[in-house]
Amino acid sequence: RVHDVTTARRLLPAPPARIDVVDAYDVRRPRPPARPWVVANFVASLDGAVSVGGRSGGLGGPTDKAAFHALRAAADVILVGAGTMRAERYGPARPSAEARARRREQGRDEVPRIAVVSGRLDLDLGAPFFTEAEARPIVVTHEAADPARRAEVAGVADVLVAGATAVDPADALGALGVLGADVVLAE
Repeated sequence: RVHDVTTARRLLPAPPARIDVVDAYDVRRPRPPARPWVVANFVASLDGAVSVGGRSGGLGGPTDKAAFHALRAAADVILVGAGTMRAERYGPARPSAEARARRREQGRDEVPRIAVVSGRLDLDLGAPFFTEAEARPIVVTHEAADPARRAEVAGVADVLVAGATAVDPADALGALGVLGADVVLAE
């Protein structure tokens, strides 16, 4: 028998809707040498599904959304793959007034930057993700990526080259650290 995820019973009682990620996850701490902290966030169903209809939003409830926004508020850079960016229809980061104030109090930029990993650079440069961003996006690619396309992307985003023929995660994190990221949130 198949249950609709919206009517299925919960295994545990609902946790509080407000999550203080700084206290709950302790992500604001001195970073390790040569790279930022990396925090991963994703939602999955009990049977391991990570999407409904090709998107993850259908799996999460109010508490998941609160955690999502709290983790974003704690990050200096949000890191996402180009495929996820397209599937989830990413737009620019838009923190709440409360998150902006907290970030200011911590001496950080009001809006975290979003870094997209793309080897082929097949990105829609006219999408709101690029055209409406308050914080300039970052695109992480590799040396073998088409130089002409890299130049086009550089018109709307900072381009980081990390790796020779594929994006090297360690090099990418090192480069994000050089840009000042202490906490990178991988979505």
